[in-house]
Amino acid sequence: MGIDAIAVCTVLPKGWLFRMPGPKALQAIPKLATNWATAQGLGPLFQTAVLPDGTLQVELVPLAEPLRFTATADRLTASFRSSGMGPGYHRAAVALLDHLADKMKFAWSWTATDGTPLDETGYGQTRDAAALDAAMLEFLRGLARIAHASMSNDKMTEMALCVPIGLGQENGKIACPMGFQPPEWAGALADMDDGTLLSAAKAFFPWWEAGLDGSTLESLLRALLWQNAEWRLPLMTSDQRVLSQIGFLQGRIRTLGYALPTDLQAALQEYESCLTTATPPPPEGIGYRKRLIQQQIFKSWSLKRPGIAWQVPHGDGVAWEHPTFWLGASALSKDSIEPGPEPTDWPDMFKGPTKTLPSGLQYRLSPREALAKGGGQQMALLVSRRNTETQILILTLSSELDWPYEAFETWVASVTCPDLPARPPNPLPLH
Repeated sequence: MGIDAIAVCTVLPKGWLFRMPGPKALQAIPKLATNWATAQGLGPLFQTAVLPDGTLQVELVPLAEPLRFTATADRLTASFRSSGMGPGYHRAAVALLDHLADKMKFAWSWTATDGTPLDETGYGQTRDAAALDAAMLEFLRGLARIAHASMSNDKMTEMALCVPIGLGQENGKIACPMGFQPPEWAGALADMDDGTLLSAAKAFFPWWEAGLDGSTLESLLRALLWQNAEWRLPLMTSDQRVLSQIGFLQGRIRTLGYALPTDLQAALQEYESCLTTATPPPPEGIGYRKRLIQQQIFKSWSLKRPGIAWQVPHGDGVAWEHPTFWLGASALSKDSIEPGPEPTDWPDMFKGPTKTLPSGLQYRLSPREALAKGGGQQMALLVSRRNTETQILILTLSSELDWPYEAFETWVASVTCPDLPARPPNPLPLH
């Protein structure tokens, strides 16, 4: 569910003698788009990239789904989705396409050959800003109704709307582009009149107004801290990019003399502290990645892992690293055996009590042990009995500090094995 737009050019710009082929026209877009972005003051928020399949990806701001350009011999196609950002982003994307058409001397068509509008809001065809805003309001109202129905059926306790998969999910809350909302928010939104809904929409979409005024820059900064900030020492290229984008937005806001709200000022101070110390920030407040991120790690296993860590190579397994810990995961399966008494066939190193999660998964923890090279290590073994096989997951935590071990069992307890229904606890053929 989203708001999509497509523009097609079938009469390409002229070359020296003949019409320029589509791939050649595509190559001219990055420079022209960058010039436009510079004039708009987007700075490091703007990025372009060519994907392996030849698609050109143009990112106006880091939070939005990018514009995608493809080419054939006689056609250019541009597409984008604006429903995660709002009408201000939609206007900006169309403005960029207008700029390209003007500089390259061609025209975009916003209508299919059968007359079907290719911009769901109609804005590409009509430039009717009021109709664009109304389409975004109706989208949000429909999204709220779906969320309300889903949260009311007693089967869902958390939901994420218009944010990357796995980010920001927290029990009893709805994750939105700029923060959490309580479950009752969706029900109230669905019944609001248009005037009240407009205020709610401006608090939901990061880019509502045209252009980049102080309120829009504030919303983009809030959403960037909420969704993309890593909340750790800047060790990777992606960390440096986000740091640059946050600093750029702060500078633009200061230049305008725009006053940030207290909670956003506090989040910035906390973020700056994370850039100079390995101590993880508290999980409360602005910042999805300060919390646990839901991630499917193998076909049969998912878990909520610390969002402050980044993925690193680990053979056939999966691993995440942070300046204060390393967390690895490995999986295997074995043929199941017939049901029997309480399982006793655990490896000797897993001496703790057997615990059962609400999903039916069983697990044990090994004792925390010191390593010869320094620091310590603790492991967890989780088992899911199926009709024909037993799925096994092993998590390994290494750290020199105490806090990761204190949090380890919370990470373990978040594990699910969702691809098949689990059987009740049975003996475990682990050797």
